[in-house]
Amino acid sequence: MFKILLVLLSAASGVGFSFLFSNSVKNIPLLVLIGFGMTIATLLSLIILFFVLLFIFTFFENKNKERNYQSVYFRKILFLMDKLLFALFSMKIHFSGRELLSRNEQYIIVCNHRSNVDSLVIDYYLKNFPLVFITKDSLFNVPFVGQIIHGCAYLKIYRDNIKSEFDMFSRANEMLTRSDKPLSIGVFPEGTRNKNNDVSELLEFKAGTFRMAFKSKKPIVIMALKGTKEVNDKLLFKRHNIFLDILEVIEFDQYKDLSVNEISSYCQNKISQYLKEKN
Repeated sequence: MFKILLVLLSAASGVGFSFLFSNSVKNIPLLVLIGFGMTIATLLSLIILFFVLLFIFTFFENKNKERNYQSVYFRKILFLMDKLLFALFSMKIHFSGRELLSRNEQYIIVCNHRSNVDSLVIDYYLKNFPLVFITKDSLFNVPFVGQIIHGCAYLKIYRDNIKSEFDMFSRANEMLTRSDKPLSIGVFPEGTRNKNNDVSELLEFKAGTFRMAFKSKKPIVIMALKGTKEVNDKLLFKRHNIFLDILEVIEFDQYKDLSVNEISSYCQNKISQYLKEKN
């Protein structure tokens, strides 16, 4: 709908300019060219204007100040940005399993990792569940995106920095278990984007996520994501079908007697097997 609105506004602009020039320009092909050019120029201008407004609405967020609580304002900004990106990239999201979740509970959400838009897709389709993601530090340096995710209280992790990882998981546990405005935590246990052509060939899951689960005693939500890696293929001119599925919710009583490695392997195998069958 958002993309259709942009196209209609741009087309109206193109038709309007063609009409204005119709009295002075009698060459029909030239009028068509003028209309087409103004349509493209208007479309690009509207997109640029949107991102300029995003910058204006987010520049005041101080990324040097630690956020422990999520800003409702910035989460709404995030959803608005998501809708534009999904429309521009022609992303059609197919989602299943939300009925397995309770809005009165906090979860540790684990999912395979294929693209930089993965967290945006999950966050948008779980927008009724206060949720933050553990993400790499470099994402916080992206203009206005860094301000938005900081305002949403996303947790920053520095790769190969044990102290950073320990501090970050301590903050995540506090967010999960506090009585005042607790938050669910989303994490990609592969630790980085999986670039394998076969979506079911996952990278080895890192154990830190599941140590956090044992400490917080919160349910683990196993999710599978397919199709986001292909978004870069013919970015603006091809419909991209994204599949996001909740496979299982594991309560603490179900995994408390397992080891960290056992629950990690279980989640990894569950996602891998599902993606293999879906292919």
